[in-house]
Amino acid sequence: MIELFGSSDRIGGNIADMIAQITYAKKNSLYIKYDRNSLRVYNSYNQNYNRTLFMETLFDIIDKHNQTIINDNVITVDLAAPSHFEVLTKTLLSLEIDMFSYFKDTLYTDDIKSSFLEKAKARNYEIPFDPNKTILVHLRLEDVNGRGDYDGSLCANYMRDRIEVGDIPRNEVLEPNATPNPWCHMQAPLPTHKIQAEINKALINNPNHEVILITNPGEDTSELPYRVISNSDECYDLFLLCNAKTLVLSRSNFALSSLYFGIAEEVYLPLWGHVPCYGLYTKYDKTNFNYFK
Repeated sequence: MIELFGSSDRIGGNIADMIAQITYAKKNSLYIKYDRNSLRVYNSYNQNYNRTLFMETLFDIIDKHNQTIINDNVITVDLAAPSHFEVLTKTLLSLEIDMFSYFKDTLYTDDIKSSFLEKAKARNYEIPFDPNKTILVHLRLEDVNGRGDYDGSLCANYMRDRIEVGDIPRNEVLEPNATPNPWCHMQAPLPTHKIQAEINKALINNPNHEVILITNPGEDTSELPYRVISNSDECYDLFLLCNAKTLVLSRSNFALSSLYFGIAEEVYLPLWGHVPCYGLYTKYDKTNFNYFK
């Protein structure tokens, strides 16, 4: 059995941790104990997330999964840990396939997808662009705006090499001199020239697509001459990221979460320390994502 927990992170980090728990339970045929109205708390958790489109969809997946567990395994597993590194990697090493591929192949079924879209419709979530003719670009700014750029391959390579031999990275990777550059494990904005370079690559394949930026209200996007969509509802932003076939993503768990629920076929994804913990950029990677530094 697994008792589902929520953590002190924001919506993207909680989606990451909860899908790790759900996929682990699916792989190991474990019942998931939870209460839709009040989740178990690890450190702290915003229970208001339980009423969002994404958490309600995950709860539906749990309910469907639990119906398949006839004899509850007496084993109790607790994946709660101080870092996403540990939570995600424990699950990855059990799945032996990247978490996005496993989730879509085994849990994100047609009925769940339909329910997801119906829930979005009930919230008046509309898609103000053509999903087939848009390059959607997520800009992670706001709370990490002051952090500098880095070569994300340094920590991604370090984490990949540890994970591929069965090692589980924990918060020790954030200690000074613990890795080639501990800062590479942190969410941080991408500089304009890196974003534009990936947009240019996407435009080569999709010359007639419109480029649209998704970011927080009030952010300065003047260096990127494209239409901007900004909303105070972060779940609406995430829903939009789920509904474009071409994406340029940021260094954030929030942006990565769109790949669980979305329709993206062409993805440009920056490397940073968390990426290999999902199984991406490792020997477990079954996607065709385009990675950049």
